[in-house]
Amino acid sequence: MSIEHQSIVEMTGETIPPVIIIGMHRSGTSLVSLLLEECGVFFGWDKDEHNESLFFQAVNENLFRQGEVDWDNPEKLQSTLQDPKSLHLAQQYVINLLEYYQKRDQEVDGSLSSMWGWKDPRNSFTLPVWQSIFPKSKVIHVIRNGIDVAVSLWRRETTRRFGQNDPHYSRRCQTLPGCLDLWQSYVEAGRFFCGKDQTLTVFFEDLLLQPQLVISRILEFLEIGEQVFPHREVALIETKRRFAYLRDDQSKEFYRYGEKNELIRELYGDADGYDRLIGEYGELLNNLTTEQINQ
Repeated sequence: MSIEHQSIVEMTGETIPPVIIIGMHRSGTSLVSLLLEECGVFFGWDKDEHNESLFFQAVNENLFRQGEVDWDNPEKLQSTLQDPKSLHLAQQYVINLLEYYQKRDQEVDGSLSSMWGWKDPRNSFTLPVWQSIFPKSKVIHVIRNGIDVAVSLWRRETTRRFGQNDPHYSRRCQTLPGCLDLWQSYVEAGRFFCGKDQTLTVFFEDLLLQPQLVISRILEFLEIGEQVFPHREVALIETKRRFAYLRDDQSKEFYRYGEKNELIRELYGDADGYDRLIGEYGELLNNLTTEQINQ
Protein backbone atom coordinates (compact mmCIF):
# COMPACT_ATOMS: atom_id res chain seq x y z
CA MET A 1 0.00 0.00 0.00
CA SER A 2 1.41 3.35 -1.03
CA ILE A 3 1.92 6.31 1.27
CA GLU A 4 -0.71 8.24 -0.70
CA HIS A 5 -3.25 5.44 -0.32
CA GLN A 6 -2.52 5.22 3.39
CA SER A 7 -3.21 8.92 3.83
CA ILE A 8 -6.51 8.59 1.94
CA VAL A 9 -7.60 5.71 4.14
CA GLU A 10 -6.54 7.55 7.29
CA MET A 11 -8.35 10.69 6.21
CA THR A 12 -11.61 9.01 5.21
CA GLY A 13 -11.86 5.43 6.39
CA GLU A 14 -10.49 6.02 9.87
CA THR A 15 -10.69 9.69 10.81
CA ILE A 16 -13.44 11.29 8.70
CA PRO A 17 -15.49 8.65 6.89
CA PRO A 18 -17.46 10.02 3.93
CA VAL A 19 -21.21 10.34 3.63
CA ILE A 20 -22.37 8.56 0.48
CA ILE A 21 -25.84 9.46 -0.76
CA ILE A 22 -27.47 6.92 -3.04
CA GLY A 23 -30.89 6.71 -4.66
CA MET A 24 -32.64 6.70 -8.00
CA HIS A 25 -32.65 9.78 -10.22
CA ARG A 26 -35.50 12.24 -9.39
CA SER A 27 -35.80 10.84 -5.86
CA GLY A 28 -34.73 13.79 -3.72
CA THR A 29 -31.03 13.10 -3.30
CA SER A 30 -30.26 16.70 -4.27
CA LEU A 31 -32.53 18.04 -1.54
CA VAL A 32 -30.92 15.82 1.09
CA SER A 33 -27.40 16.83 0.03
CA LEU A 34 -28.29 20.55 0.04
CA LEU A 35 -29.77 20.29 3.53
CA LEU A 36 -26.67 18.48 4.78
CA GLU A 37 -24.46 21.04 3.12
CA GLU A 38 -26.18 23.70 5.23
CA CYS A 39 -25.28 21.56 8.25
CA GLY A 40 -21.59 21.72 7.37
CA VAL A 41 -21.10 18.56 5.31
CA PHE A 42 -18.69 19.28 2.45
CA PHE A 43 -19.91 18.00 -0.95
CA GLY A 44 -17.14 19.32 -3.16
CA TRP A 45 -15.91 22.51 -4.78
CA ASP A 46 -16.73 21.78 -8.41
CA LYS A 47 -20.34 20.56 -8.74
CA ASP A 48 -23.12 20.43 -11.30
CA GLU A 49 -26.65 21.82 -11.04
CA HIS A 50 -27.74 18.72 -9.10
CA ASN A 51 -25.14 19.34 -6.38
CA GLU A 52 -23.03 16.41 -7.57
CA SER A 53 -19.25 16.55 -7.33
CA LEU A 54 -17.94 16.44 -10.89
CA PHE A 55 -14.95 14.43 -9.70
CA PHE A 56 -16.92 11.58 -8.12
CA GLN A 57 -19.48 11.77 -10.90
CA ALA A 58 -16.70 11.21 -13.45
CA VAL A 59 -15.32 8.27 -11.47
CA ASN A 60 -18.74 6.63 -11.35
CA GLU A 61 -19.26 7.24 -15.06
CA ASN A 62 -15.92 5.60 -15.78
CA LEU A 63 -16.89 2.60 -13.64
CA PHE A 64 -20.11 2.35 -15.63
CA ARG A 65 -18.20 2.48 -18.92
CA GLN A 66 -15.78 -0.19 -17.77
CA GLY A 67 -18.74 -2.33 -16.76
CA GLU A 68 -20.28 -1.73 -20.21
CA VAL A 69 -23.43 -0.18 -18.76
CA ASP A 70 -25.09 3.23 -18.83
CA TRP A 71 -27.18 5.18 -16.35
CA ASP A 72 -30.43 3.87 -17.85
CA ASN A 73 -29.28 0.25 -18.27
CA PRO A 74 -27.10 -0.39 -15.21
CA GLU A 75 -28.31 -3.82 -14.06
CA LYS A 76 -25.33 -5.79 -15.36
CA LEU A 77 -22.99 -3.88 -13.04
CA GLN A 78 -24.75 -5.22 -9.96
CA SER A 79 -23.83 -8.79 -10.83
CA THR A 80 -20.37 -7.79 -12.09
CA LEU A 81 -19.37 -6.21 -8.78
CA GLN A 82 -20.46 -9.29 -6.86
CA ASP A 83 -17.49 -11.04 -8.44
CA PRO A 84 -14.45 -10.58 -6.11
CA LYS A 85 -12.00 -10.25 -8.99
CA SER A 86 -14.06 -7.58 -10.76
CA LEU A 87 -14.58 -5.71 -7.51
CA HIS A 88 -10.84 -5.74 -6.80
CA LEU A 89 -10.03 -4.38 -10.28
CA ALA A 90 -12.59 -1.60 -9.85
CA GLN A 91 -11.21 -0.81 -6.39
CA GLN A 92 -7.66 -0.51 -7.69
CA TYR A 93 -8.81 1.71 -10.54
CA VAL A 94 -10.52 4.11 -8.12
CA ILE A 95 -7.58 4.08 -5.70
CA ASN A 96 -5.24 5.03 -8.54
CA LEU A 97 -7.50 7.95 -9.44
CA LEU A 98 -7.72 9.09 -5.83
CA GLU A 99 -3.94 8.98 -5.49
CA TYR A 100 -3.46 10.90 -8.73
CA TYR A 101 -5.87 13.67 -7.78
CA GLN A 102 -4.57 13.80 -4.23
CA LYS A 103 -1.11 14.53 -5.60
CA ARG A 104 -2.59 17.30 -7.73
CA ASP A 105 -4.34 18.78 -4.68
CA GLN A 106 -7.78 18.67 -6.29
CA GLU A 107 -11.08 17.25 -5.04
CA VAL A 108 -9.47 14.70 -2.72
CA ASP A 109 -6.71 16.11 -0.55
CA GLY A 110 -5.41 15.66 2.97
CA SER A 111 -6.68 18.94 4.31
CA LEU A 112 -10.32 18.03 4.98
CA SER A 113 -11.14 18.70 8.62
CA SER A 114 -14.91 18.27 8.57
CA MET A 115 -17.45 15.69 7.48
CA TRP A 116 -17.60 15.29 3.72
CA GLY A 117 -19.25 13.18 1.07
CA TRP A 118 -20.89 13.12 -2.33
CA LYS A 119 -24.19 12.22 -3.98
CA ASP A 120 -24.76 10.52 -7.29
CA PRO A 121 -27.55 8.11 -8.28
CA ARG A 122 -24.88 5.85 -9.79
CA ASN A 123 -23.64 5.24 -6.25
CA SER A 124 -26.54 2.79 -5.99
CA PHE A 125 -24.57 0.42 -8.24
CA THR A 126 -20.96 1.40 -7.50
CA LEU A 127 -21.44 1.37 -3.72
CA PRO A 128 -19.47 -1.88 -3.13
CA VAL A 129 -16.41 -0.24 -4.72
CA TRP A 130 -16.64 2.81 -2.48
CA GLN A 131 -17.32 0.76 0.63
CA SER A 132 -14.29 -1.41 -0.08
CA ILE A 133 -12.14 1.73 -0.08
CA PHE A 134 -13.98 3.58 2.72
CA PRO A 135 -15.23 0.79 5.02
CA LYS A 136 -16.49 3.23 7.65
CA SER A 137 -18.49 5.35 5.23
CA LYS A 138 -22.06 6.22 6.15
CA VAL A 139 -24.69 5.65 3.49
CA ILE A 140 -27.97 7.53 3.13
CA HIS A 141 -30.37 5.78 0.78
CA VAL A 142 -33.07 8.17 -0.46
CA ILE A 143 -36.22 6.49 -1.78
CA ARG A 144 -39.18 8.17 -3.46
CA ASN A 145 -42.29 6.33 -4.61
CA GLY A 146 -41.80 4.86 -8.06
CA ILE A 147 -44.84 6.47 -9.64
CA ASP A 148 -43.70 10.04 -8.95
CA VAL A 149 -40.15 9.15 -10.00
CA ALA A 150 -41.30 7.53 -13.23
CA VAL A 151 -43.52 10.47 -14.19
CA SER A 152 -40.80 13.03 -13.35
CA LEU A 153 -38.15 11.08 -15.25
CA TRP A 154 -40.41 10.47 -18.25
CA ARG A 155 -41.20 14.17 -18.53
CA ARG A 156 -37.52 15.04 -18.44
CA GLU A 157 -36.47 12.40 -20.93
CA THR A 158 -39.23 13.10 -23.47
CA THR A 159 -38.52 16.82 -23.53
CA ARG A 160 -34.74 16.86 -23.94
CA ARG A 161 -33.83 19.77 -26.19
CA PHE A 162 -31.82 17.73 -28.68
CA GLY A 163 -33.89 14.56 -28.46
CA GLN A 164 -32.03 11.45 -29.55
CA ASN A 165 -28.92 13.55 -30.20
CA ASP A 166 -28.63 14.37 -26.50
CA PRO A 167 -25.60 12.52 -25.04
CA HIS A 168 -27.76 11.32 -22.13
CA TYR A 169 -30.78 10.35 -24.24
CA SER A 170 -32.55 7.24 -22.94
CA ARG A 171 -34.67 5.08 -25.20
CA ARG A 172 -35.79 3.08 -22.18
CA CYS A 173 -37.21 6.16 -20.49
CA GLN A 174 -39.44 7.19 -23.37
CA THR A 175 -42.23 5.23 -21.70
CA LEU A 176 -43.59 5.39 -18.16
CA PRO A 177 -43.30 1.61 -17.63
CA GLY A 178 -39.65 1.83 -18.71
CA CYS A 179 -39.01 4.58 -16.16
CA LEU A 180 -40.72 2.61 -13.40
CA ASP A 181 -38.69 -0.47 -14.24
CA LEU A 182 -35.49 1.57 -14.01
CA TRP A 183 -36.60 2.97 -10.62
CA GLN A 184 -37.01 -0.56 -9.35
CA SER A 185 -33.53 -1.55 -10.53
CA TYR A 186 -31.90 1.38 -8.70
CA VAL A 187 -33.84 0.84 -5.48
CA GLU A 188 -33.19 -2.89 -5.45
CA ALA A 189 -29.47 -2.40 -6.11
CA GLY A 190 -29.21 0.13 -3.30
CA ARG A 191 -31.02 -2.14 -0.87
CA PHE A 192 -28.89 -5.10 -1.94
CA PHE A 193 -25.53 -3.38 -1.42
CA CYS A 194 -26.37 -1.36 1.69
CA GLY A 195 -25.23 -2.67 5.06
CA LYS A 196 -27.57 -2.42 8.04
CA ASP A 197 -25.36 -0.70 10.61
CA GLN A 198 -23.95 2.10 8.48
CA THR A 199 -26.99 2.88 6.35
CA LEU A 200 -29.99 5.12 6.90
CA THR A 201 -32.98 4.87 4.56
CA VAL A 202 -34.80 8.15 4.04
CA PHE A 203 -38.18 8.21 2.31
CA PHE A 204 -38.67 11.41 0.34
CA GLU A 205 -42.34 11.54 1.34
CA ASP A 206 -41.40 11.43 5.03
CA LEU A 207 -38.93 14.26 4.54
CA LEU A 208 -41.64 16.43 3.03
CA LEU A 209 -44.22 15.50 5.64
CA GLN A 210 -42.07 15.85 8.75
CA PRO A 211 -38.78 17.51 7.71
CA GLN A 212 -37.69 18.39 11.24
CA LEU A 213 -38.10 14.82 12.44
CA VAL A 214 -36.38 13.24 9.43
CA ILE A 215 -33.49 15.71 9.38
CA SER A 216 -32.98 15.16 13.10
CA ARG A 217 -32.73 11.43 12.40
CA ILE A 218 -30.15 12.08 9.69
CA LEU A 219 -28.07 14.33 11.96
CA GLU A 220 -28.19 11.73 14.71
CA PHE A 221 -27.10 9.04 12.26
CA LEU A 222 -24.16 11.18 11.16
CA GLU A 223 -23.41 12.23 14.74
CA ILE A 224 -23.85 15.90 13.91
CA GLY A 225 -25.14 18.19 16.64
CA GLU A 226 -28.62 19.73 16.40
CA GLN A 227 -27.08 23.21 16.72
CA VAL A 228 -26.50 23.21 12.95
CA PHE A 229 -30.11 22.36 12.09
CA PRO A 230 -31.04 24.09 8.77
CA HIS A 231 -34.23 25.83 9.95
CA ARG A 232 -34.35 28.36 7.11
CA GLU A 233 -34.00 25.72 4.40
CA VAL A 234 -36.57 23.43 6.03
CA ALA A 235 -39.12 26.25 5.89
CA LEU A 236 -38.72 26.35 2.09
CA ILE A 237 -39.45 22.65 1.50
CA GLU A 238 -42.43 22.17 -0.81
CA THR A 239 -44.67 19.59 0.87
CA LYS A 240 -46.95 19.44 -2.18
CA ARG A 241 -44.32 17.36 -3.99
CA ARG A 242 -45.21 14.48 -1.69
CA PHE A 243 -47.21 11.81 -3.58
CA ALA A 244 -47.59 14.30 -6.43
CA TYR A 245 -49.25 11.70 -8.64
CA LEU A 246 -52.40 11.88 -6.48
CA ARG A 247 -52.97 15.44 -7.72
CA ASP A 248 -52.18 14.86 -11.39
CA ASP A 249 -54.73 13.22 -13.70
CA GLN A 250 -52.11 11.75 -16.03
CA SER A 251 -50.17 10.32 -13.11
CA LYS A 252 -53.34 8.89 -11.58
CA GLU A 253 -53.88 6.95 -14.79
CA PHE A 254 -50.36 5.55 -14.56
CA TYR A 255 -50.98 4.65 -10.92
CA ARG A 256 -53.36 1.91 -12.08
CA TYR A 257 -50.30 0.34 -13.70
CA GLY A 258 -47.83 1.19 -10.95
CA GLU A 259 -49.97 -0.09 -8.09
CA LYS A 260 -49.28 -3.62 -9.30
CA ASN A 261 -45.53 -3.15 -8.77
CA GLU A 262 -44.51 -5.44 -5.91
CA LEU A 263 -41.70 -3.17 -4.71
CA ILE A 264 -44.05 -0.18 -4.41
CA ARG A 265 -46.49 -2.32 -2.46
CA GLU A 266 -43.70 -3.55 -0.19
CA LEU A 267 -42.30 -0.07 0.50
CA TYR A 268 -45.51 1.90 0.74
CA GLY A 269 -48.28 -0.50 1.67
CA ASP A 270 -51.55 0.92 0.41
CA ALA A 271 -52.13 3.53 -2.28
CA ASP A 272 -50.84 6.58 -0.44
CA GLY A 273 -48.29 4.99 1.85
CA TYR A 274 -50.31 5.76 4.99
CA ASP A 275 -49.75 2.31 6.49
CA ARG A 276 -45.98 2.54 6.15
CA LEU A 277 -45.86 6.07 7.54
CA ILE A 278 -47.85 5.06 10.60
CA GLY A 279 -45.51 2.14 11.15
CA GLU A 280 -42.47 4.41 10.84
CA TYR A 281 -43.51 7.24 13.12
CA GLY A 282 -46.21 5.76 15.37
CA GLU A 283 -48.08 8.20 17.55
CA LEU A 284 -46.67 11.22 15.75
CA LEU A 285 -49.02 10.51 12.83
CA ASN A 286 -51.82 8.72 14.64
CA ASN A 287 -53.90 11.89 14.80
CA LEU A 288 -53.59 12.62 11.08
CA THR A 289 -56.21 11.36 8.65
CA THR A 290 -55.33 10.07 5.20
CA GLU A 291 -56.97 13.18 3.75
CA GLN A 292 -54.76 15.47 5.84
CA ILE A 293 -51.62 13.61 4.82
CA ASN A 294 -52.45 14.05 1.13
CA GLN A 295 -53.08 17.80 1.31
